[in-house]
Order: sequence, then structure tokens, then C-alpha cells
Amino acid sequence: MNISKVENNTWTPATNLEFGDLFYDETNKIFTASAYFAVDVEILANGSTWAVVHNCTSISNGAENLDNTINVSFVHQKDKDTGEEIEKLSYASSNGKSLPKSKFPDGGWLRIYYGVATGEVTKDAPGVTPIVSGNTSGSYKGNINLTLTS
Repeated sequence: MNISKVENNTWTPATNLEFGDLFYDETNKIFTASAYFAVDVEILANGSTWAVVHNCTSISNGAENLDNTINVSFVHQKDKDTGEEIEKLSYASSNGKSLPKSKFPDGGWLRIYYGVATGEVTKDAPGVTPIVSGNTSGSYKGNINLTLTS
């Protein structure tokens, strides 16, 4: 598994998904991030049937969560430059998402993108809303686990 931080079309290796400080967009009255993340998961399985299961804990500060402010996009990556989106969900809706072998009929690998809501309906997953000034500032944490089942 490889994690990359993508900022201004520049991919750099990362060890975790840390958005850091968000930036306030005065025009749209929302907070945005300067980067998003891509997690590449090579699937090695000998079985005829398998699935990768995406489980996650709430992105929380202890009192409030940001689970519906993060986009999660599951992509069948066919090669370095070509991918086909399988599904785009809110972080909350991605918990328990199972991606069976049938979603990868011609090989390739799973790439998962994680990004803060943009406020653009055509770019955000259904149910994803931007972070606004009413959200509590501070540090939020959550965990993501990927499991290969057969």
C-alpha cells in the first residue's frame, strides 16, 4: 500500500492522511484543503473470490465529527494514468464498503482518494457538505482499515 499527498498536481509520498490547516474561502464561506490523498492498494489473492473491505472510525474531535465533509472515491486503477471510478461516497457512507474481485475484471489495483468537500455539487459525493465556520476548529482524528476477505 502506498499513500500519496496530491497538491497542485504534485504527488509526494505520505505516511498518513493529514489535511493540516484548512483555508477559509471568503467567497463561498467554506473551509477547503490545499491537498487530497490517494491510497494505492495492490491486491494479492490466490482465491477465486475475494473482497477488500473499507472500514473507518469517525473523524472526530471527541464532540463533533466531520464524517460527511470528506469525499471517498474508490477507483479501479488500470495503469499509472488510467482509472475508472467504481463509486464515490461520503466518508460516513464508506464505512463497511466491500469491493469484490468482480470490480477488477482485468487486473489493476484499487486506488482510494480522500478529499475535503469542495462545495461543488458535481465534485462532491452525495451527502457531502463543506466545512463551515459553524464547525468547531481543532484537531480531528479517525482510523481507516482495509481488509482482504475471501
